[in-house]
Amino acid sequence: MMLGGKVRAAVRMVTNRDGGKPYSPNDLDSKSGRVVIDVLREKHPDCPVPSEKAFDAYPDATDLLDTMSVYCYEECVAKAMARLSGRAGPCGVEAEMLKHWLLRYGAHSEKLREATAEWVDWLSNGSPPYAAYRAVNTVWTVALDKCPGLRLGIEANLHAVRAIWPQLAGWTDDGATEEEDDGNPSNEATLRARVRAEGMLAPGIDPGAAEDASFSRYELRTGFGLALFNGQNGFNEINRYLMLWHVAHCWNQGSRFAFNRYRHWVRCLVRSEPGEPAIVIHSKEGITQGDCLAMSLYGVALMPLALKMHEAVPEALQPWYCDDAGAAGRALPNAQCLDFLVKFGPAYGYFPEPGKSHYIGKAEDEPVAH
Repeated sequence: MMLGGKVRAAVRMVTNRDGGKPYSPNDLDSKSGRVVIDVLREKHPDCPVPSEKAFDAYPDATDLLDTMSVYCYEECVAKAMARLSGRAGPCGVEAEMLKHWLLRYGAHSEKLREATAEWVDWLSNGSPPYAAYRAVNTVWTVALDKCPGLRLGIEANLHAVRAIWPQLAGWTDDGATEEEDDGNPSNEATLRARVRAEGMLAPGIDPGAAEDASFSRYELRTGFGLALFNGQNGFNEINRYLMLWHVAHCWNQGSRFAFNRYRHWVRCLVRSEPGEPAIVIHSKEGITQGDCLAMSLYGVALMPLALKMHEAVPEALQPWYCDDAGAAGRALPNAQCLDFLVKFGPAYGYFPEPGKSHYIGKAEDEPVAH
């Protein structure tokens, strides 16, 4: 961490200020009282094969499935090193170590950069034998105490390598800046015109202030508020077949890489006692936590569900962040969003938990919201 400039994180780790602690496989979960290894196995369910009706139809599928090749060169690898991050997995290689290998040893580093670029081409455009990269799909799984409860901590094997492959293929932010809009973006009149046109809230605007009423969505005596919904077991519940189906149609350039990544089960290793072999748990369903593409794949997989909910309940503003969905607006449309997710979410592998949902609003609107 110190080598990577993460001084604050290093101090927090040394002083043990993060709360909770790692579990041993034979410890008892602080929430359920069950053995930790059994809880971990439950968090990696089997992968059911969806019915044919579960696969959404794409009318323009022929054009969507017209794959464009991904090209990567040694220079691309050298450029990506500045953004490289990630801790060590089972192989012990972390970001700083790999960065040194790729940059600091002259001709040897150049050969390694060329080999890394070939891996990007191979996994993004072809179908390599799984034995060639099976070890890279192995991860450490650590059970962490949420005080109470249990959450997964993942350290991916060669995490640093897996993190740069999507960056090199152009699938994650590479530091490029967006083109400036016409006009002066700092001009207040221009900014407010964009706010009105796009329906967003301008920086520094209080949505409840009377002088800014033109920017507020608030409606009196409607139970106006923000509903926050949480999905059960997040990444591990999304159906893997449907995820690959939607990625193929909505993000075709990354679909071959995603298919190669999830064509077989991922091995999750759980450390046991010193000297004892690790316990193996297979990730059969969902998206493996710790995967550098997890957020992108999960977001694409839930796009059809989010679009359908927007069509069904257009009155509510519906922000999404991973498995956390929300609905802002009047109480009735917000409740309709939760009802929609309960009815249609499971077909996409999204299982909302109404008991963990929250509603935020003004005190005077609470009776109407109830």
